[in-house]
Amino acid sequence: MLEIRNVKVEDLAELVEIENLCFEKEEAATKNAFEVRIKSIADSFLWLKRRVK
Repeated sequence: MLEIRNVKVEDLAELVEIENLCFEKEEAATKNAFEVRIKSIADSFLWLKRRVK
């Protein structure tokens, strides 16, 4: 089952890990950039995660 919700600060480590897997270091957003985004636009920043039973 999939869960779609607004991103939370608790998601930060996993979010940065995914970003670094998908983009070259020069293009990837930094941890600090994600912290700012989460705090300022969390209502428009969605997180999709598979729920494990």
